Amino acid sequence: MLDMSRSKSPHKTGYDRFIESEGVPIVEGWYVADVRETERRPWKRLGGKGCFIQLYGQEDITALYVVEIPPGGALNTERHMYEEIYYVLAGTGSTEVSAPDGKAQRFSWRKGDLFGIPLNAPHRLVND
Repeated sequence: MLDMSRSKSPHKTGYDRFIESEGVPIVEGWYVADVRETERRPWKRLGGKGCFIQLYGQEDITALYVVEIPPGGALNTERHMYEEIYYVLAGTGSTEVSAPDGKAQRFSWRKGDLFGIPLNAPHRLVND
């Protein structure tokens, strides 16, 4: 079988080097049967436990990761230069998104919800 692993490739992209530097597991494959079963480790930058997922054929198109918010805790505030889409696998919580004028909007979410964060909007996810 053809080994598609980018982690073993001598030709790594900047993104490959970035995800390796994050210190969390990188799950590679054609699919992931159940992302709830992926190995997750403490992720200093995000403040929870997580892993990256590199699906073969999607490496330069989309970035995927799983992150677990500590019970009663929150992830660190983030800001991205791209849209971020979240799918809630378990639990309930809320997200606070800051607008350019400094006003914050907070909304709640629960298992099965799907939501997006606008470009460049600071946001923080909280496990209620």
